[in-house]
Amino acid sequence: MRITLWILLVSLCCLTLTPQRVSAQVVPDAARRHMDRSQAALEMAKSPADLEDAVRELQKAVELAPDWADPYYSLGILQNRLERFDDALKNLARYLQLAPNARNAQEVKQLINKIEYRKEKTEKDRKDPNSLVGTWWVNGETNEGPGLFYRIEIRNINGKVMGGLREFSVTEEQRLNCGPQFGNIEWDGTSLVIPGTYYFYCDKSVQLNCCPAPARLSLTMVAKDTLKGTLRIAPYKHRDGTRNPEWTEEFAWKRVK
Repeated sequence: MRITLWILLVSLCCLTLTPQRVSAQVVPDAARRHMDRSQAALEMAKSPADLEDAVRELQKAVELAPDWADPYYSLGILQNRLERFDDALKNLARYLQLAPNARNAQEVKQLINKIEYRKEKTEKDRKDPNSLVGTWWVNGETNEGPGLFYRIEIRNINGKVMGGLREFSVTEEQRLNCGPQFGNIEWDGTSLVIPGTYYFYCDKSVQLNCCPAPARLSLTMVAKDTLKGTLRIAPYKHRDGTRNPEWTEEFAWKRVK
């Protein structure tokens, strides 16, 4: 009897001192709630952007139950669909770590191999500057209105990818063919710089004249077909003597196909 009681006490001691993995049976209700909410977000999603709501719910479930395997699997699947391959690989690996004997373990291992290939191929394709070719409008607005001032045109000219800035509201409103003047681009797969372009403005003192001012675009690809960054225009002087100081502002440009 004493031996049995001693074994029981040792077992209780070990249970107290040894961190326990959270199993499916002891997952906090709050974590399950966020898991259910992620499923609802998925069912309501109408676009890839809507999937981010499901991702956020799953991340909350992970915070509340960091040793529960299920949300890691769901995160990995979603992030793969969103082409966030590094995050997907990390979460699927964590899923296998927590549930090495899961029924779908082999399937998940195969999926990891496929994601690694997709990541390599996507990164290679993304670094090709030809992937940028197209017309990029501020906020994706192609009709004249508030906030629409500039668009970027990127073209393959004689085998070389070049970019230029076209000012819309002044030059095209007055039917002036002022550009763009294309310059070399610098692209590493994430960051885009167009250092040698020009901003064309219409000189108020000579209505039918296009006046160029050096400009520089420094952008980052924040999502598929979306660039965000800074437009910097050098100081320039009108023919009437008035002078515009250097001007800098941030914009988001979206490619319109």
